[in-house]
Formats: sequence, C-alpha cells, structure tokens
Amino acid sequence: MDKNPELLRQVGQRFVTGFHGYSMDQEFMDIVREFKIGNVILFSRNVQNFGQLRRLCGQIREFIWQQTGQIPFIMIDQEGGTVSRLNNDELNVPGEMALAETRDMQLIRRAAQITAQELMSCGINLNLAPVLDVNSNPDNPVIGARSYGEYAQEVTECGVNAVQGYLDENFLCCLKHFPGHGDTAVDSHLGLPLIDRSLDELKERELMPFAQAILAGAPAVMTTHILFPQLEKENIPATMSREIMTGLLRKQMKFNGLIISDCMEMQAIQKYYGTVEGAVAGIKAGVDLICISHTASLAAKAAEKIYDCVQDAEISQDEMRQAAERIDAVKAKCRKNMTKELTSEQNAVFKKEIATMRYRTIQWYKQDHNDIWLGTEPLFIGCADYRTALVSDQKDSTGTFPESMKKYAGCGTAFVTDQDPDGRKISQAVSLFRSRQGCTSVVYGMYNGHIKRGQLALGQALAAVAQERRIPMIAVTLRDPYDLRFMPENVMGIMGWEYSQTQFRQLWKFLSYNDVI
Repeated sequence: MDKNPELLRQVGQRFVTGFHGYSMDQEFMDIVREFKIGNVILFSRNVQNFGQLRRLCGQIREFIWQQTGQIPFIMIDQEGGTVSRLNNDELNVPGEMALAETRDMQLIRRAAQITAQELMSCGINLNLAPVLDVNSNPDNPVIGARSYGEYAQEVTECGVNAVQGYLDENFLCCLKHFPGHGDTAVDSHLGLPLIDRSLDELKERELMPFAQAILAGAPAVMTTHILFPQLEKENIPATMSREIMTGLLRKQMKFNGLIISDCMEMQAIQKYYGTVEGAVAGIKAGVDLICISHTASLAAKAAEKIYDCVQDAEISQDEMRQAAERIDAVKAKCRKNMTKELTSEQNAVFKKEIATMRYRTIQWYKQDHNDIWLGTEPLFIGCADYRTALVSDQKDSTGTFPESMKKYAGCGTAFVTDQDPDGRKISQAVSLFRSRQGCTSVVYGMYNGHIKRGQLALGQALAAVAQERRIPMIAVTLRDPYDLRFMPENVMGIMGWEYSQTQFRQLWKFLSYNDVI
C-alpha cells in the first residue's frame, strides 16, 4: 500500500542523518528519496576545505529540496577548541572554558558571531553549540574544557552571551546537553551515565544556564542520554523521557523552540535500548529532531517504524503535525538568511581576531609567575595527540607538542611519551632528563592527565628531579586545566587548552613574551 505523502514528509522532516566522505553517497541519496529524510549533520569526515564544504552544502540543499520540497537543516558541532569540525584550525575559535577564563563576555559574544558568519558562508545553517553543561565533576571524560566552567553562574553568563552572538547574526544555535552532562564520570558515547539529583538541586546548578539562555531566545536545545532517576521513574534516559522533554522542558521551562536529540547511535541508547526503539521513544517523549548521525540505513528503519506508529495511533498525529509546523517555521527563517561566501579579506581579519583570542586564553594557573627563563638547553616532554573522547576531532598528525616546541625554540631536546606512560616509560623519561647535564629547564605538556594518570606520575617524577637540580619546570595543560592540581609547588603551570599546531604557535608566543631565552 502506498504511503501517505504528507505523513511521510512530516516523519522525514524529523530526522537528521549523515554520510561518510566529501560528497553524498548513493545509500544516503536513496534513503532521502524513499523516506524523505530532511536534515543532515556534518563531521570532520565531510570537510576537506572551505570551498569543498560550500559546494557540498549547496548540493545537499538542492537535492533535499528536490526530494522533500523543504530546505534541510545542515548542522555541525563547531563548538571551538577540541570540538571543531572545520579542518582549517586557523578559523576555529578557542574552546568554551578557554574563552571563559578571559572573563571577557564581549570576547565570547564575538567568538559566536565569527563562528556564525563562517558557517553561514559555507552553507551550514545550524550550529550544535554552545555547551551549557556545568562541569562540576573534574573527572568528566567527555565535557571538561568544552564547558564554560564548573560554576552555574559563570556558565550562565557566558552561555547567554554566546547565544546573543549567534542571534546577532540571525543564526541558529543549539544549547546542549539538556538537562546537564557535567556531573558525570561516564561518557554517554560509551555507557549510560546517571545523575541522582532532585529537581530543586538541578535548578540550582544544571538547569540555570539553560533557563536563562532560553529566556535570551535560544532557538534549539539538544538532549542528553543520561538517567535522572529523581525526574523519571522508568529506567530511561532524558532523551526518551516525556517527563523531562515535555513536562520539564516544554511545560515548566516554557521552551517553544526545537528539541534535538543527541546521536541515537551512542552506546547509551544503542546498547541499552536500541537505536530504532530509542528513536520511537524520543518522538513519543516530545523530541522534534532525531539524530542518527552515522548510519543512514538506521535512520530509514527508524523513520519507517515511526510512520507505522503514527498510522497505528501509537504516536499522536496532532503532536506529529505540531512538530512539523515548528520545524517548518524555523526553516522558513533559514531561507531568508543565506549569505555570500566570505572574502579573502574577511577571512584574514577573522584569522587575526582568532589568533588574538587564542593568545588571551593562555594564562598562568596561578598568578605568581611572570618571569621565566628556559635557557639554551630546554627539555620538551609530552605525549602525541590522541582522541580524548569520541566526540573529539581526529588526532592532529602535523606534529607533537614536544617536537613543535623544540622547532619554535630552535634548540633543546624533544621526547614524546605514551598517552598514559607506565613505569618503564616514566623511568626512561627521567633517565633522559638526568642524562642531560646541561639541561636548563623542562617544559612538560599534559593532555588529560587527570584521566590518563600515568601522565601525572611522570610529571611528579620530573618535578622531583627538577627541584633536586634547581631547574625550572613548566607544566602546560593541552586540554582540561585540572591536571595542574596534581603538580608539586615547584612546577609553574600554564593553561594551554588545546592540542593543535595553531595553539602551539600561540603557546610559544606566550613563552617568548615572558622573556624566554
């Protein structure tokens, strides 16, 4: 029996999926034709350069318009810092915690404005940012420096300014991850976290940034796949909970914008509930847009299942229509807001602005060090890049921190360790340090050492030798600043925020400005 075309369109508009490569593949195109999937999410795997990305977005827009009669949301996670999908990191703004450390709200607003203009110039019309999670657990493996900080008021002020920056450009942004992913020690990409807090407790911390950003006009909110047993009695995560999505977000917090699910292929959903079943539950809960980011065929199966559920009255036809109307209304605004490609002059201005932003985010961990001297034989130590979480970008293969610092210094020794060095590697690094009799200083790059604890052990061992030999030691954090809490008093700490060549250049500028060599 032929499907009802209007219902098929409504169902397809509620899905977001993706594909691998720099162009649409046949499977993706076939699924769009058959199930009228109306929206796309892009990742680093889809981005070769700005010109290619602009052409790809144009092709996606034209193809989905032909198949559905509606423009697509073309969305991306361009948070800045460690989650930046644009491959030219010269045009990636700093991450949220790094920006927050400047205490400059106008800088945060400007970062959002620049990001909006860049994405619009490529044809992207929805950014899955800013992150409004309060990172109250420093051992959080997936949020960390993606958050504006560990205090609700700080995250609120920064988040509202970021939203205002996007709204200045009439660009769609999305708050995430509602109702909060900050107080966990489990990555929902890999497992099913739980936050056992009452609604009143959540209002004091987790919900505060979302509430204020919604009042500021945020157009979309992304869900999180976390259990909140004091809000939802059934053993289901927030994304699948009608109590949380409709009862809390829609009714109590009076949010009238788009509710977007986090990816339903994450293990918190796929492993414990199943992607298709989770998608059905998300729709029933009140989610507008279901993200199945990586496997278009799964999105097709979920769309077909949801179509059948509407036909069988398991899903409300009225709610299906209302969600479709919300989506259509937002897309109508998007059609009026397509801008021209940025000129080379505009790009050059943005590069300078972003370089200045990056430099301003690099700061001493404690404000008692303003004069350092590396000498003529510095020892640079640290691990190579690696993916700190599945949401993070692919590792940077253009050079390690120790090798890059040695190159900029033009002298010294570089030693690359494992990401979580064991006793043998620690002994090897310490032996190298002791063998360099003329060594004048140590610069140690730490990359999530509070999670990869071998890095902390190595840092402490190096610090002991540095103190014994009265040699200055600087520890530089290349993501979360929490690693510096574990360093001895004789170690000077620098918050560096990011493992990228662009950031390394600014780090060296920071060290050089402080009278190095």
